[in-house]
Amino acid sequence: MQLLGSTPPPGRRVKIVVLTALWRRPNLARLVLRRYRAIQQELAGEIDFDFVAVGSEGKLSREMAVAEGWHYVEARNNPLGGKWNAAMPTVRKLSPDGLVIVGSDDWLSTPAFRFYAKGLRDGVPLMGFKDIYFLYWKTARTLYFGGYQHPTRVGESLGLGRCLPRAALEALSWTPWWQSLNRGLDYSMMKRLRKLHPVIKDGARIVRMADVGACAIDIKTPVGICSVQSYLGSKLPNGKRNVEWVATDKLLMEHFPKVEAQALLGYVGSLRTGGTP
Repeated sequence: MQLLGSTPPPGRRVKIVVLTALWRRPNLARLVLRRYRAIQQELAGEIDFDFVAVGSEGKLSREMAVAEGWHYVEARNNPLGGKWNAAMPTVRKLSPDGLVIVGSDDWLSTPAFRFYAKGLRDGVPLMGFKDIYFLYWKTARTLYFGGYQHPTRVGESLGLGRCLPRAALEALSWTPWWQSLNRGLDYSMMKRLRKLHPVIKDGARIVRMADVGACAIDIKTPVGICSVQSYLGSKLPNGKRNVEWVATDKLLMEHFPKVEAQALLGYVGSLRTGGTP
């Protein structure tokens, strides 16, 4: 199977499914679920969307997802690879041209989806971003991370906002994650893709956010897998820092609707005074 050249039929809008996994943090999860429905409204007539959430808290997560207009799948939270894969039969039934993967603490801005839609039209085998922002709840500051620097991962896309075209999903038999994993899910997926189809390496469109005017933010809360501290020591090959602190309010207001930006700032403020994630 060739990944390059697999494109949606002419004359039909690109269809993207957004997939997330829910676990605790209901107040943040609502902001995330609403973020992507807002993008759907903004891009109505340009891109067709569907949304799938996989959760592990029964009625609580199901009712939240359904209320926000998302399809819902229930699965055990452990192992995480199995949890994400549990959503894939639903994703497959929705017949997307591409799947965009986000965590329940991840925000993407609208230009990211125009970038995906163009790539899907062009037959690009994989899309994503090299760099990312981390919003740190304890200080309400945001850390810019310039991308992986380990020799085996330079140029690799971050997990947030990785877009798998339909052909890539088929190559992975619609199970992108190793079933038994609880950590390293993003890297393991890339290893599988590269092994199956070396064309990924040369054909992938992995860009910096600024290249397409997009913003990708991972919102770090007291509940989560990976901390901001694990990125602070990142350096470029020349020894310069690969991270930089930026002003959160300015960043959010520049890339997101004012009402959503204010809601996220309010949420982070509530965490700093003991509020519920």
